[in-house]
Amino acid sequence: MLTPQGFQRVHDYLLQDQSRKLLPKERVSKCRRLRIDKTKTRTVMYNEHREKAHYGNVQICGSIWSCPVCAKQITQKRRNELGKGIESW
Repeated sequence: MLTPQGFQRVHDYLLQDQSRKLLPKERVSKCRRLRIDKTKTRTVMYNEHREKAHYGNVQICGSIWSCPVCAKQITQKRRNELGKGIESW
């Protein structure tokens, strides 16, 4: 059964699919689609701490502006960094 976070993740990938269609020549069109090393297969990896699965050996675009999946990860990382900075200040 999908949790609210699971629904959000599906929604993010649907938005990424729309970005891919609207921007076929941009990095987002290949995000999480192509392998990094063509001699190796894609793998499914599970992070027990976060309780989430993800693919391994796939390229990411890293675009905070055009890719909702990458934007979410980058924003979360920056949020964590900012929190650590505020705590140490």
